[in-house]
Amino acid sequence: MTAEELWQIREETSFIFLDVREMHEVEALPYANLNNVVHIPMGSVGEHLDDLDKSKNIIVGCKSGGRSAAVCDYLSDQGYQTYNLTGGILAWSNLQQN
Repeated sequence: MTAEELWQIREETSFIFLDVREMHEVEALPYANLNNVVHIPMGSVGEHLDDLDKSKNIIVGCKSGGRSAAVCDYLSDQGYQTYNLTGGILAWSNLQQN
């Protein structure tokens, strides 16, 4: 999923946005203007599966898209419907500046 596609659905409640960055990254540059954000660092996702609603689509983001792609693969294997945010917070921030 691109940042532009996410922007179009940012206010919908049909998905959860999962930010898998570390806390210091989130504090420095949050995903602004986005609803339904859940923060679980990549290394802790397996311990927090119960915090994620399987009935909702999960869009996963990180800094540039690498970690979130790995988390998407993992969650898909666990039965979740996932989408990777291509370009991560860098793409989202670029979109916010334009």
